[in-house]
Amino acid sequence: MNLRDLVWILVLVIILQLVLGGILYIFIGVEHLSLQSVSLSVLLMVTASTSVAVLLYWIVNRYAKERAVRTAMMAMSEDEEKVLREVMKRGQARQDKLWKELDMS
Repeated sequence: MNLRDLVWILVLVIILQLVLGGILYIFIGVEHLSLQSVSLSVLLMVTASTSVAVLLYWIVNRYAKERAVRTAMMAMSEDEEKVLREVMKRGQARQDKLWKELDMS
């Protein structure tokens, strides 16, 4: 899931909640509910949904990256794993400096 998918889901949730809030306001009647209370309820639902969606997006992305690295490391030799760990620790590395520092060909 990328950020664009998350935005579309949030837009759909907001539209759904606005429609449900409008239906609630129409069917229950104006005398029982004020427009302000329905608007506040919809705003609270949108805020809660957005918070949950952002949290889930962050958790899924973090887990997916960690899982991809662990899966790749399972198929690597010790030397390859050593190089990958060093590159991950630094963020980037030049090949000519890396092989000298790790004493590899």
